[in-house]
Amino acid sequence: MAQKKHRTPAPPPTAIKDRAERAMREGRFQLALELTKRLHKAMPTPVHQELVLQAYLGRASQLRTQGQTRDAVTVLHAALAVDHTTPVWLEQVAEELARCGEVNRALELLAQAPESAALAYVMAGAADAALQRETAGRALLPVSLDADFDRILLAFQQVEAGKDDDARATLQGIGLRSPFLEWKVLLRGFQAYYANDDARAQENWQRLAPERLPYRLAAPFRFRIDAEFRAAQSPETHTALQRQLDRMDGGEALLPQLRKLRGALTNPDSLAAALRQAETLLPALRRDAPQLESRLASCFYWAILDTGPDDILRYKRVFGRPAADPNFFRLEAMANEGGNFQDAHTSWQKYEKEIADDPKIWPSGQVERVRALVWLRMGRNAADILDDKEVAKLPASLRDHPDRLRPLNPSAEQCFRHALELAPDLLEAHEGLIQLHRRAARNAKAEQAARRLLEHIPDHLPTLEALSDLLLEREEYAEALELLKQAAKANPLNRHLRAKVGTAHLLAARSYSLADRFEEAGREYQAALNLNDPADAYTILARWAASEYRAGQTERAEELLGQARARTPSALAVAYLMLVESVRLKLHRSLKARFDKEFKAGLEEPPTAATAAAIVTFTLSLTKMKVVYYGQKAHAKKVLAYVEKAARADCTEAQMEQICTALIALNSVRAARRYLDAALKQFPANPLFPYLLAATYLKGDVSRAAVWQVRPMLEQARRLAEAMPADARRDKLLHDIQERLNALVAANPFAMGFMPDFFGQMFDDSYDDDDYDD
Repeated sequence: MAQKKHRTPAPPPTAIKDRAERAMREGRFQLALELTKRLHKAMPTPVHQELVLQAYLGRASQLRTQGQTRDAVTVLHAALAVDHTTPVWLEQVAEELARCGEVNRALELLAQAPESAALAYVMAGAADAALQRETAGRALLPVSLDADFDRILLAFQQVEAGKDDDARATLQGIGLRSPFLEWKVLLRGFQAYYANDDARAQENWQRLAPERLPYRLAAPFRFRIDAEFRAAQSPETHTALQRQLDRMDGGEALLPQLRKLRGALTNPDSLAAALRQAETLLPALRRDAPQLESRLASCFYWAILDTGPDDILRYKRVFGRPAADPNFFRLEAMANEGGNFQDAHTSWQKYEKEIADDPKIWPSGQVERVRALVWLRMGRNAADILDDKEVAKLPASLRDHPDRLRPLNPSAEQCFRHALELAPDLLEAHEGLIQLHRRAARNAKAEQAARRLLEHIPDHLPTLEALSDLLLEREEYAEALELLKQAAKANPLNRHLRAKVGTAHLLAARSYSLADRFEEAGREYQAALNLNDPADAYTILARWAASEYRAGQTERAEELLGQARARTPSALAVAYLMLVESVRLKLHRSLKARFDKEFKAGLEEPPTAATAAAIVTFTLSLTKMKVVYYGQKAHAKKVLAYVEKAARADCTEAQMEQICTALIALNSVRAARRYLDAALKQFPANPLFPYLLAATYLKGDVSRAAVWQVRPMLEQARRLAEAMPADARRDKLLHDIQERLNALVAANPFAMGFMPDFFGQMFDDSYDDDDYDD
């Protein structure tokens, strides 16, 4: 008798549902689709129908990402047989159809859901699908998108050809609502990436939507430059992106050898081993990645600057002669710039002659520019070395030093002039010539060079300022003022320039007052008043009052003097200014006596920090402007005595900066150190105060400075300055600190050795007021 067969009972619906959901979570959408279809057939509920639809959608997306778009479209059409009316479902299917290139069918579905938010996603998917097929993709798009499609294709061609400006102009036509906006952002990122502007490339690519194709195209490049993006990837994605990068960098077979070569290039003494490896690698590189040969040769070329000229012959054997430097004169010149400037000068001249003799390797019309740049570099090297007149002003320890650099031939002036003969519009050569003449006090030549530059660049701000300074020194105020106004018009937000215009108005006003042209003087004073900081208004009003006294307009003078006193931080400051003006403008002796009396009375009053800052700053301004008048030394002595008495008064940080800076400039070292001792305690985060304290020890012969004592001050100032927000004031201070440190190193052979540390352990950092000495 035959045994009965026992059938396995069908699993309950809940078990099938659990298996289907688990399969979808694991990405096994084909199994999930079969299970959900069986479940829906057995129990056709809305929940089970939703599961079937999600399985269909997941399977279609999976097939599309595997490149099987036809099968994906078939699955989606089958899904529509289950539900072809629900708007949300139709939107999801339409988006996926668009990504598969079925744009027209997707738009038909969305027509059943008017004003659907999915329209933008469908258009975005259509854009991605069309661009994957390049020119043939136009057929997938509605006519309204053809123009932007063409723009993206053209921009890709322009970027590939290196025509970045043209590409930017092309992309400009793509608006913010265009489905091709992501492609525009992708291309802008590529432009930045290939210009080595990694920050801007990251900024663009971070805006890409992860579900769009541009995001995936940018991923390997972003993986290379964006550390945060790289760290956020899963191990599998990390490996995949690295593999893509390796293929783009010249083939996976070459990469291990290139990485080994990179390690050999780090040898600071010789490139011999690295060049042997490169010689072995070159045949494969020329076969698999010929575009990398010139880049590899360039890496070795520049590495020779560090390893020395012995590697030049080895380089020549492996890579041959570089087209731009066939005899390695340029390389020799740059290597010698490390200390042997005379040999560098000789090599640069040979290189310039080589370019002139064989110009065909350079693009048409650029030979003269290249030669001019060589002469410019020679000029800068020569300008960095002091000439005989400047050397004569040095301390004996530096002047007679056996290793002192000697002036070069041709001179800096000759080099800059050669550069300008070849390229008359070369801004840097013009600037170098002006600075050279200004430094040597050859003002006539500096003026000539400045005027020649302005013929080419009429609104060049530094030159307008420099030329105006020269004219102010010659008291040619009218033209100087016009130049400064021209500069200010081009730079209306430059407060420094605005202040210079105000100063020029004041100087012009004084010249008019001395010439008894009081109406013109009044106009200039008013112009200065309109431009200057309100805190300085009292200084202008007081000067104007002195001019009116000279004109005999006593009532008007008293009115202006009253306004000055109302705006001043100190009556003594006004009295001091009026006393000086009464002497300079040769006012009646009664006025001189009046203001002298007020000045002396103010000095006897209890000192304040505001008054000290005002009068010592005015004293310094007289020194800077090279003002000389009868009684000046006596006035300065009384001012410094007052400032010393004010050392115990409460000071704001700004007042302390003013007082300390002025005292050092006026060579009042003892008083400056007293103030600085207090400033370092009251304002420990201000980098100016340790810098100024160091400056008090660096006056005179730098070689005699107590390096062990000064260097810690400068380094403290640098640390504090680096912690400040970046601005022009902070950058200038850092530059000045470095200049001081460089001067220490040049003047003292032990400046950076063990001696500072040795003495630093013997002495503490405190400063005793009793030891201060002018």
